[in-house]
Amino acid sequence: MFGQERYLVPGIATEDIFENIGFDPAPAYAHFKAVYERDAAHRNAFDWADSWRHLRNRLAQGALKDMMFEDFIGAEHLARMFGWIENSHFPNFVQDRAFDDSIALAAERDRNALIAAGLDPAGRNIANVALYNAQDYRFQTFLPVPERQRIRTFVDFGAGHGRQANLWFALPNSLDAFIAIDATPAPYLTQILYYRLLGLEVEDYLVRGEQWKVLPRPGTVHHLPSWRLDMIADQSVDLICAVQVLRELSKPMLVHALTAFRRMLKPGGSLYIRDHFGFHSVNQVDLDRLLLAFGFVVEWQPNVVDRVDVHGIPRIWRLPEVEALIGGFREGAGQAPPSRTF
Repeated sequence: MFGQERYLVPGIATEDIFENIGFDPAPAYAHFKAVYERDAAHRNAFDWADSWRHLRNRLAQGALKDMMFEDFIGAEHLARMFGWIENSHFPNFVQDRAFDDSIALAAERDRNALIAAGLDPAGRNIANVALYNAQDYRFQTFLPVPERQRIRTFVDFGAGHGRQANLWFALPNSLDAFIAIDATPAPYLTQILYYRLLGLEVEDYLVRGEQWKVLPRPGTVHHLPSWRLDMIADQSVDLICAVQVLRELSKPMLVHALTAFRRMLKPGGSLYIRDHFGFHSVNQVDLDRLLLAFGFVVEWQPNVVDRVDVHGIPRIWRLPEVEALIGGFREGAGQAPPSRTF
């Protein structure tokens, strides 16, 4: 399975590094860096480890000193990432019983995960994270779609601490495969920890290497570094989630990511984006205009005010099917409608 690369970290077998839920941070970090260096040919001339320009700018200004995206410190990193999501009041415009139940469920699962990690959940910003999760899940799933467009393969691009998995693995849905993607070591390794604390299996590229593949496996996160997007098959993904990430990439990296998204998405597949218009826009790119140039059309964007009604404007862009654009007839779908004479 591992061949000559079984010992990328001297003296420690790859499978042993991640054997326990609470794995040792030091060899895990060393292994991530070793894989990163090994994969130089796959990185498309980008320094993926330096791709989040907003973070670099903030650190250079002396802000957010606890935001460590390089060194990984284990469970404490999970606690810090909960705190990095704003702990001021999160606005919300969704009001119904099912939504409130989703918030409570997400909070309970996170509370249990922190306790399992040996952390005190008090003061960990659980309420805001749970609201954030419930909002994203509702916004991603509420639109009625044809059966062929139901979300079976989900990609979480720039997954943070892994929070999208909380409700996607807890609520009834059509999910077959969940793929989480990140480029920097601390979030990537925190995601492994968080997914395991939720009781999920992790099919990880760091362990499987070239044998990594996406299979419909319940309760499994397929985990992949950003520089190996090539391992996701063409037209295999129903929804890509990108929360607070696209505006913070460099311009070349953003174009590279959207090129990969267009390749990965099925015809009719969707891209869920949530961020702040004009805020954190490090790349100074007109994102909407770029998405249109890549063939996406905006399907849903609520008439809400950022930081008043919601924290980050959610919207859904779709890669439309040709028949949907031209009002055409799909061969094999039945009798074509009669032509009209004008």
